Amino acid sequence: MSEVLTEEVWRPKTNKWIITLAVMMATFVDTLNSSIANVALKYIAGSYSISDDESLWIITMFLIACSILLPATDWCSKVFGRKKFFLFCIALFAGASFLCGIAPNFEIMIFGRILQGLGGGCLLPISQAIIFESFPPEEQGKGVAVFGVGILLAPIIGPILGGWLTTNLSWNWVFFISVPVSILSFFMVMAFIEDPPYMKAQGMLPFDTLGFLLLIVWISSFQVMVDNGQKNGWFDSAYICKLGIVSLISFIVLIWWELKNKKPLFDLRIFKNFQFTVGQAMIALAMGIVFASVAILPRTLKTWYLQV
Repeated sequence: MSEVLTEEVWRPKTNKWIITLAVMMATFVDTLNSSIANVALKYIAGSYSISDDESLWIITMFLIACSILLPATDWCSKVFGRKKFFLFCIALFAGASFLCGIAPNFEIMIFGRILQGLGGGCLLPISQAIIFESFPPEEQGKGVAVFGVGILLAPIIGPILGGWLTTNLSWNWVFFISVPVSILSFFMVMAFIEDPPYMKAQGMLPFDTLGFLLLIVWISSFQVMVDNGQKNGWFDSAYICKLGIVSLISFIVLIWWELKNKKPLFDLRIFKNFQFTVGQAMIALAMGIVFASVAILPRTLKTWYLQV
């Protein structure tokens, strides 16, 4: 009982708005990278002498890496301590961004994007948890709203900023721009963020290894299928059909295993709550529209400009 009470009443010592700024900066550059490279793909492809289709792997691998580590955020935070893990993710993201900017070949670029995704994938859920803990219940809506403005703004300005940097400097600055912001966020988090008693490092804990492997197989196969479906004629292609089958089977087995497992990677039973389910569906729809528009808009505007 005392432990639950401690979780409810604990509040950080630092001003809540400074904390919001610190975590929002880290999440902002991560979300920015989901769209800022879109307009530079043609220039990157030219630098590495690869096709436009091959350059799409720069986007694909980043999204896959972001999605894979996301469900393991809570486990990693408890094992290593949330603040240390948060700092590690920011440092990894900053280092990977610099690596992408100086990548001498396409293979190093892909490796850097994977590291970027692994580092950035955990930033959003940790930031949201910190925001909720920093504000009293009656002000949490205000804190999340301010935080959300920054997060939604990033993918919108990404193509514009990416186009300006690519045109006036070089495509390398699409990645370099994240480094100083990440470094500033790193030192702000180090100075102002503290772990609540229940998020201190607890050492090695049981981990749902099978669920994690199934998640990797499902997300990877599904993402590759979606990204390559158009150019391969969708299910007229044996390659796409195989990816679809692997994705479907791994998804079904993942759901079955997570419902059966007593200590799952993520607890699907929470979707029994109708309000939570509806809220998540609306968020998924809204974010799908935002990111789909961001992905399509640069190419659409380019086609329109050339026709005019």
